[in-house]
Amino acid sequence: MNLITVDTSSADVIMPKRLYVLVIVLAASLCLRLLYKNFKDPLRSIPGPLLGRLTGLWITLIEFSGNRSTTVHELHKKYGPVVRLAPNQLSFATTQALKDIYGANSNYTKAPIYETLGFKSTFTTRDRDEYRGMKKRIIPSFSPASIREMEPLVHRQLANLIKCFDKRVDAPLDILPWFRMLALGVVGEGFAGESFCGLETEKMPQLLHDIDWVFPALITKWSFPITSRIFEYLPFKAARQFLNAAEDFKKYCGSAYFKYLNSFDTTARHDLIARMVNERTELLKKGQSIPRHVTETGIIEELTNLIFAGTDTTGNTLTYLFWELAHHPEWQLRLRAELKESISEQTNPDYAAVSELPVLEGITQEIFRLRPASPNGLPRVTSASGGVIDGIVVPPQTIVSCQALTLHRDPILFHEPDRFNPQRWIDASKTEVLEQMREQMFLFGKGARSCLGRTLATMEIKLTLVAIVQRYHVEIGSATTDKDMEMIDHFVLIPKGQKCVLKLTRV
Repeated sequence: MNLITVDTSSADVIMPKRLYVLVIVLAASLCLRLLYKNFKDPLRSIPGPLLGRLTGLWITLIEFSGNRSTTVHELHKKYGPVVRLAPNQLSFATTQALKDIYGANSNYTKAPIYETLGFKSTFTTRDRDEYRGMKKRIIPSFSPASIREMEPLVHRQLANLIKCFDKRVDAPLDILPWFRMLALGVVGEGFAGESFCGLETEKMPQLLHDIDWVFPALITKWSFPITSRIFEYLPFKAARQFLNAAEDFKKYCGSAYFKYLNSFDTTARHDLIARMVNERTELLKKGQSIPRHVTETGIIEELTNLIFAGTDTTGNTLTYLFWELAHHPEWQLRLRAELKESISEQTNPDYAAVSELPVLEGITQEIFRLRPASPNGLPRVTSASGGVIDGIVVPPQTIVSCQALTLHRDPILFHEPDRFNPQRWIDASKTEVLEQMREQMFLFGKGARSCLGRTLATMEIKLTLVAIVQRYHVEIGSATTDKDMEMIDHFVLIPKGQKCVLKLTRV
């Protein structure tokens, strides 16, 4: 039988050539597409890393690593006052941009990522009309009168903290958990009638362990919803615990809410829970619909966000404050001398007696500037008609932001911006420069959506500073403390080592 053979040598040569031509054509088409897209790109003139022109995934991964604010800060130092972070995302670093994006006349709304930063509440809602209704219900809790009513509980929690510290003098002490328990006690008792007994029992409550993972878990579930849902049903305990961190934290706040209802008559009270519960009762009597904000779920979620927001921000700020003072003992001496002159030997002064003392104010503003509790950008979305930000035309539906870390370290306004120097605020106090410095501060946000808790946080930090500096000298307690205190952030500033070992000695 004769076999018929086919000569394939020519085909073997032709096929690779055709594939080679196909690859060239596809590559050329892709290049032309990118060139055309870049030519039509309204943001093509904005400087930034090449990856930022192509995808937003890189900045999302940076955010997961806890290095977003420091990365963006370095980009501004390299590229200037406006940087492109993603195809539709810009970061600005000027006072004018701050006004344009967050000012009273701005029509930009909060970006979708706010839906990941907690539960449905006054802070996270993006709808302006809904926000106004929610804000009306909670703003009385932050009025000057309400803050004055909360001052005694700040003193009570501080007394508990001092008892704990007195037992631990003259030895290395990780101060971070103690300041977190202080902050939790204040906001917990102030808004939910529950301090969670951290300082009273000298043991960190479980919810403070859960709180560390709330933001990372929420952002993970928002960024990777399908994968997160799958992992919730897989037999990986650590993964489930991580993904459920926010819900676990909310359970503690829910328990505090129901304990409050069983302990107090809301009709005889006018605090946050009482006002919201009483409003719901009146609406039910009238047969009217109940806004979600005053349902049990709505109240619990508002409480959860308030307690969450007021715990790590204040606790971490106090930690960084005393770490800086340990490196600058001269400011401990100056504050101690100021307190001795102004309030003599008084150990629990009223806030009104110390709130405007120049050295105390200088130290407080300087830690707000140098170590802002929320160093990241607060993203907004431009309207359907776009906008103009510091002279730059921005297309519709672009995500824009300023971040506190960069604004607060403007070398033109703040000489030697990386150095802790409260003197800058004292020297500026009688000049017009002070107003410029204040306008640049972005710790508590700006405009209609600025932080409602800024007055409470400032009072708490100043009273803590007074109580501790009067009683103790603070110094570095470990060779690794400075490395532990390197900054990372998951929206809130966190020490990288999650500890701060100092040493307290009695004055």
